[in-house]
This record gives sequence, C-alpha cells and structure tokens, in this order.
Amino acid sequence: MNALVYIALIGWPLAVLLLFFLLPARQAAFAAVIAGWMFLPMAEIAMPAGPAYSKRFVTSFAVVLAVLIFDAKSLAQLRLSWIDIPIILMCVTPLGTSLANNPGAYDWQTTLALMMDFYDGLCEVHQQTFAWGVPYLIGRIYVKQVADIRELVIAIVLGVAVYVPFCLTELILSPQLHRWIYGYHQHSFLQHTRDGGYRPMVFMQHGLMVSFWMAMGTVAGGWLWFWGGVKRVWRLQLSVLVCVSLLVTIGCKSTGAVVHLSVGLIAIAVTRLTKSRWPIVCLVLIPIVFTTVRVTKLLPRETLITAASVFTARTGSWNVRMIQEDLYSEHALKRPLFGWGEFGRNFPTDPVTGKRLTRGVDGYWTIVISTNGLIGLAAFLGAGILPVLALILRMPKAALKSPEMAPVLAAVTIVAIFFIECLPDGMINPVFIMLLGGIGNLSITGRYLLSEEKPLPAQPVIIPRRRLYPYNNCLLT
Repeated sequence: MNALVYIALIGWPLAVLLLFFLLPARQAAFAAVIAGWMFLPMAEIAMPAGPAYSKRFVTSFAVVLAVLIFDAKSLAQLRLSWIDIPIILMCVTPLGTSLANNPGAYDWQTTLALMMDFYDGLCEVHQQTFAWGVPYLIGRIYVKQVADIRELVIAIVLGVAVYVPFCLTELILSPQLHRWIYGYHQHSFLQHTRDGGYRPMVFMQHGLMVSFWMAMGTVAGGWLWFWGGVKRVWRLQLSVLVCVSLLVTIGCKSTGAVVHLSVGLIAIAVTRLTKSRWPIVCLVLIPIVFTTVRVTKLLPRETLITAASVFTARTGSWNVRMIQEDLYSEHALKRPLFGWGEFGRNFPTDPVTGKRLTRGVDGYWTIVISTNGLIGLAAFLGAGILPVLALILRMPKAALKSPEMAPVLAAVTIVAIFFIECLPDGMINPVFIMLLGGIGNLSITGRYLLSEEKPLPAQPVIIPRRRLYPYNNCLLT
C-alpha cells in the first residue's frame, strides 16, 4: 500500500467539496458517490479508536460533509416517512444485537463486558449507517421528481461507459490497475483467472462486483434505449454503448452477472410487451420468498444445485453457498431475534471440537441473519421491498406505457436485481442504495407525477446557467 492510498482516501472529501462548489448539489452528490466507488482504493486505515477509515466510509462521509456545508437547506427539508422504517432499523439493529448478547451486569466483569458490547454495537451502527443509511439518505434528498431519477440512471450508464476501457485493459493484461496505482491487489489474484483468461477487478472489491456493475449499467442503458427514446448520452450513441457494455459484461466471466443481465433484459421485453408491472413485482418478491423457504428448509440444497446445473456446469461455488446458508441459518435460529453479533460468534462450530465448520460466508442475507437475527433480516428485506412496491404499485397503467417512465422502471429493476444479488454474494454497492433512496422519495414526493387523478400544475421553465457536468444537457437527446 503506497502513499497514494492515503492521499486518495484522506483527500477525497476535499475533492467532493470542490464538486459541490462547481456543480449543482444534486449532480455533485451523484457524481461523488459514483466516482468515489469506482476509483478510490479498496483500503482501510486503522484509527486509534472506532471503525476504520475506509473507502465505504469516506464515499458517504464526504457527501454528507459537503451537503452540510453547501446544501443544508435540502437536508432540513427532508421529512421521514413510514417507508424509511426498514433502513433505520437496519442501522440500529446491531446495537440491540450487542446488548442482547450480554447476559447482564451482575459484577465488575460482566459490567465491563456490557460496556464493551455497547461500544461494539455503536461501531456496528456506525458502519451500517455509512454503508446503507447515508447513501439511502442522499437518494431521499436529491431525487424529488422523475427527471432527477432519470439523471441518476444516466449517470450510472456513464459510469459503466467510463469503466469499459479499464475492464478491457484488465481482460487483456490481467487485473493489475489497482496494483499499478495503489501498490497491491485488493483481492486474491487466483480467483480472477478463469477459463484461460482474466476477470477484471479494476478498483472495486472483487471481479463479481465489477461484473454486476457492468451488467446493471447495461440494463439501465437498455431501458433508456429500447423504451425511453434516448439515442445519445454524452455524445455517445446509446445503442453502441449498450452493445459494448453487454459484450464486456459477458467478457467479465461471471455467470451470476450474465444471469442478472438476462433477467433485466427479459424484464424490459416482457414489461414492454404486456404493459404490466407484474414482471417487476415478481423480481422484487424473489428475496423474501427465497429467504423464507431456505430458513424454513422448504427448499432443500439439492434442489437448488440441480436447478443451477441447468445454467452452468460450474456449480461448485453455488454448492458452497448453499452449505453456508444451511449452517448459518441453523446456527442463527439458536438466537433468532437479534442473532449472534460479531467477533466470530455468528460462525457455526462443531459441538464437540468447537472448530468452525466453514472458513467464511458469502451471501449478504446469510451474514445478516447470523449477526442480526430475524429482526435484521426483516429490516433488510423490507428496505428492498417496501420502497419499490410503493412506487411500482402506485404507477397507473398509462405511466407504464410512457417513455418518460423508462428511467423509473430501469431504477426499480436495478434495485430489485441488486437485492437478488445480495442472496448469493455480499458485495454492497452504495450507488444502488442511493438509487433505492431515490425510489423511496419518488414514491412519496413524486406521487402526483405518477397519478392520473391529480397531476402537478405546470411549472415555469427556468434556464440554468451553463454547467460543467457532462450529462446535464444530454437527457432529452
């Protein structure tokens, strides 16, 4: 790890402050989260006390700091809603978990243990807040109408376009960019050699995260191209960009990303042909159905392995994940409400030897239920389901036929697939959480934009001064 890692992580808040000085607050916030997650190093700087100073933390913290300095008015105007309950519960549940795992303060030793558990709980609340709460909050603040979510979806498409040459470089030369610039590989190199080639990591946590990022950008571009009538983005032909990103996604050699991409493109086609919201509703409900049948053992591991073999012969990693789900969910139900918390207590162990039965855990839902119990799992599923359903079920059929609604449908499709991706993997992308917050806010403040009964009155056209942000003038081209 070289000096550039410290310069990038410590200097990022200053760069974000400059963005907010030069650009409108909404565009600066979108750009800061996307660019930070795309290019900052995967690193953690240990602090004397409290959680580490990491890429995940600084990406969120820098935007919050800039909002407080340049746009505190927008933050003050925010009003909480019932739709925010799951995400708030996600952030505070770790504190309840830490306290529930303490037997009680009866002497100085258990009193000290209680204090340590309380401190541990606060640290976990801090991490959850900056991983989930703050990106969600940014979306809630800055997505107030359909045009705003359109802007965010186009920003994601542009982010994928920027990543194309980096992915092509690593497909040819192997995953080296992070090592060349920051001095080290952010993950195991062996995991990124596949079928005689390479799986790009660029500057993200893992090649699987890069593959999913490219897949969702392709889905977003597909919605805008096939349905939204957008022909160009940032002077780029959108049809060409979608095709190129499609090929790069396939080249990333991730079966899961290709499946998610296919699901997204099929959702576009079926929704357009049927003019129905139910294909997207079905996607939204997959996580809760899957976790329910897995926790209750209604869907055995062998059935899932057989189903996975239909799509690929490489079922080894899928089998490992299913074994983890069986072991961790069974262990979690010994403390069903709040789970086991951190410090390895969530790991299933052999009852005789006390040794861990697995080396790790992959699926995010498995991590949640083992550390924060059924309450944490319910909060996680509610965060992904309630805002999307509140928006998609409120949209009239006329809106489903409108090209202007294509960015909204793209957003809900991406968020639905993101929560499906959280079933086998645990790679959390704040960009999609920000998109979730935007969906939640649009379902509240933008309800009349999607309603046939009470449309908003016409607003005067305000011509802004010339902006530096590249996608500001490409929305209707």
